[in-house]
Amino acid sequence: MDIIIGAVIGFVLVVSAVVVGPTVKMAVGVAPYLYTNTRCSAKSGLLLKRKTYDSLLASTYVKEVYAELEETSYSHVVEHANEFGGASVLLDKDLYETYTWLEDVMPEKIRPIITAMKMKFEVQQLKEAMNALADNERPGEMQYISNPNTRLKCEEASDINSLVTALEGTPYGDLVSGSAPATELDRHYLLSVMDAIDSCKDQKAAEPFREYWRRMIDFANIRVALRRMSEDADLPFVQGGTIRVKKLQNVGDKNQLVELLQKTPYTVDVASAGIKLEQAFLQAISTEGARSSAKHPLKAGPVVNFLIQKELEVRNLNIILKLKAEGFKADEINDLLVV
Repeated sequence: MDIIIGAVIGFVLVVSAVVVGPTVKMAVGVAPYLYTNTRCSAKSGLLLKRKTYDSLLASTYVKEVYAELEETSYSHVVEHANEFGGASVLLDKDLYETYTWLEDVMPEKIRPIITAMKMKFEVQQLKEAMNALADNERPGEMQYISNPNTRLKCEEASDINSLVTALEGTPYGDLVSGSAPATELDRHYLLSVMDAIDSCKDQKAAEPFREYWRRMIDFANIRVALRRMSEDADLPFVQGGTIRVKKLQNVGDKNQLVELLQKTPYTVDVASAGIKLEQAFLQAISTEGARSSAKHPLKAGPVVNFLIQKELEVRNLNIILKLKAEGFKADEINDLLVV
């Protein structure tokens, strides 16, 4: 009898190990993301709804737009700016602080991806500095340059050569001295983020970031394709998108590019290149964010969706504030938004 009881107990323990073991392992793997996803869900609740966009568009005067924003999470923008230039700077700062906040709440294994994505602000300021120096102006304050010594040297640059000197020893040194520095900076940024994704210690959590970033690489490559046509320039493509680089290299004119895009999620008439093309890609990326949240709900899917929607929101507000100030009609502005 004792032997039978012992055998039953042993069998139960084995079954428990088989059933409970994987469940516990999965729970341990998911647990670090529950806090982050909960925080992102709370932040997502503050994103602007369609009703708010309609109110902003219905405003007759720019002052009414700022008054509407006082009732949103962007009230701090209204407190310190009432014209587009100042508001745009504050909107960028708000987005930068969102990335900084995400760095703090992200699990350690996946944090390097957010840090790499945050590099976009540094790259953008370097491009703005080059444009300013080309116009014989000083770069001004460059608060997004992460290294304090490099930041000071860049702010003191008086021409392109001194900016190149200031960036010696950094990943940007050789990039800004080339023939197409802006393109090389963008390329470096895209590849740096993809490297961070590929190096992530939790590849299941990194997957929604990879899916998102492949779309971003597609967007950059289509821009390169259009520039290669219009400028007859041998600009490099970035590997890693959903559209194979080899196919893009074989595209010789816009008709061929349209034909290629018809087989992708980015069905758009590239003859109307510019903001319409940008919208088509951003709409596809927005859809990707929602799909990612549903496909990867227990790990980083909700984080990626929140980040995409936040990026789009800041873009939408910049468009509304700028075009309202320039007297554009509500319908004209609405056509440019991605909501």
